Amino acid sequence: MTGSDGQCQVQQTVLLVDDDSLIRKAVAITLAPADLTIIHARDGHEALDMVHRYRPNLVLLDEMMPGMGGLEVCRLLKANPLTSRIKVIMLTRKSSADDRSDVLAAGADGHFPKPFSPVALLTAVTQTLGIAFPVGCPSPSSTPYDGKAASAALAAPPVGEMRPAPDS
Repeated sequence: MTGSDGQCQVQQTVLLVDDDSLIRKAVAITLAPADLTIIHARDGHEALDMVHRYRPNLVLLDEMMPGMGGLEVCRLLKANPLTSRIKVIMLTRKSSADDRSDVLAAGADGHFPKPFSPVALLTAVTQTLGIAFPVGCPSPSSTPYDGKAASAALAAPPVGEMRPAPDS
């Protein structure tokens, strides 16, 4: 993908954390046009492990999960100097002002309601990551559904088959 300056951008990684496999699949399909590397975690503990192994640019984090919830994961990420700069967008079914306040107080960079509009989620992710869709490239709102890309997004290798990010 090219940036707004016409230069190639390094592919960015998104960690998608949700205990619901259907939500993970729907989000992966939604993000397919952005050409991101998407890795998955099913719970908070797995999410923390994945963050330290793969160093994602963004974490899309379900707020309510069994065991360690998203708010606790977010607080831990933002309190650690090694992970505090990773962007976090909370995905939540809660929508009150108090709930949004709790999400932002935990350090999240954004709050996104479920169920979500695919175009709105794709736009939020690309804006958070600073991904530009330059002239001549399809924008998130004009990209037609591509079944091949969607299938590729769903065919991500299981966690055990992924390779850790190189040390930097």
